[in-house]
Amino acid sequence: MDHDGYITMRGRFAELITVAGRTWFPRDVEEALCTQPGAKEAAVVALPDAQLGQRPIAYITCSEQTDLTRLKRAIAPLVSYDIEPLMINQINAFPMTPTGKIAKAQLRQSAMAGSDSRCGGKRVDVGSNWKD
Repeated sequence: MDHDGYITMRGRFAELITVAGRTWFPRDVEEALCTQPGAKEAAVVALPDAQLGQRPIAYITCSEQTDLTRLKRAIAPLVSYDIEPLMINQINAFPMTPTGKIAKAQLRQSAMAGSDSRCGGKRVDVGSNWKD
């Protein structure tokens, strides 16, 4: 609740990520990423991690190739989390649901399959059924 008595919804309970005992709201990171020059869309999902509980994985589409290390440094002051465990991957396009929303379940499945979760921040191609 803010100082005026309003409550702001920051995401769905099912989307919350627990990283090293701290709850992350993916939307906070997504919005921070989208404030950066050239960024178009962003989505954050989580993978199980033996040390952290969950590891946050961010996917971003940009108008051009982006330095993901610089991007991660740029968003650090914009979020209240220690973003060291955050992995950022640049992709060409997001998978979309029939209603036009980003298909986070498909992103998570792709990351679980290992096709892009260990790329260390590179442009990745995660499948042919991605909407451009």
